[in-house]
Amino acid sequence: MRVFNLSIPAFVKCSLTLPGTFMLLLAGVSTASASNITTPGLTVSSGGITFSNFTCASSGTGTSDGGCSSITVTGLTPEPAGLEFTTNLSVSGSGTADAVLGFGLSSTSLINTVGLSFTSTFMGMEVNSVTETVYASQNGPVVGYADVICGAVAVCTSATDNISLNGDYNSLYVIKDISLVSFDSTGIGTQIALVSGGTISSITQTYTEVPEPASFVLGGGVLLLGFVSKMRFRRCN
Repeated sequence: MRVFNLSIPAFVKCSLTLPGTFMLLLAGVSTASASNITTPGLTVSSGGITFSNFTCASSGTGTSDGGCSSITVTGLTPEPAGLEFTTNLSVSGSGTADAVLGFGLSSTSLINTVGLSFTSTFMGMEVNSVTETVYASQNGPVVGYADVICGAVAVCTSATDNISLNGDYNSLYVIKDISLVSFDSTGIGTQIALVSGGTISSITQTYTEVPEPASFVLGGGVLLLGFVSKMRFRRCN
C-alpha cells in the first residue's frame, strides 16, 4: 500500500499570519457623510443596521427658525451602530418649534436597547425636549419609550436616556418628536423681562445589538485560527 505525504509545505505554513487578517478588517472602515432628512429614497447604514423610509413634518409659532430642511442625518461609524441628527431648530421670545421624524430600521442582529441623547442651549423660560417612541413595526405596538428634557424645568444643556425594549427585534419603527417651547416672561409676576430662547443642535441615537449564538462559535474559531497561525509562523522562524 502506497502512503502519500500530505504535509503542508513550509512556505504555505508561513503564508497565513494575523497581521494580514487585521489589515483586511481595517480596510473596511469608512466615514459616513451627512444627508438631508428630506432626501427622497434616503437610506443610511451603520454597523449591521439599515435605516430607511425617513419622514419629517415641522411646525412653528412666534419667532422660530429651522425645520425639516435644516435637519441632516449621518450613520455612526465605527460602532456603536446608530444615527446622528444635526438641526438648526431654534426659538426665541414667545414661540414654539417642532419637528416629528419617522424612520424604519432592519438589523442583521437582534436589538434590545436604544440609546438617546441630545445637546441644546437655553435662556430664561425655555424648554427643549426629545420624545422617542419605538414600535415593533410602522403600524405595530409600542415596544419602548423615552422623554428627555432640558431647559428651565430641568437645568441642563444635554440629556441622555436608554430605552430597554420589551424584547429582541430585527426590525423597528421609530417616531422622534423634537420640541422647543419658549415663554414670554412678561405678565408672570416678574418685574424684569427676561430674554427667553433656545436651540437643539444635535441628537444621537444608538442601538445595542444582541450577539447571536453563532457569532460566539465564529469568534472562537477566529481566535483558534489566529493561535495556530502564530504557532506555525514561529516554527518557520
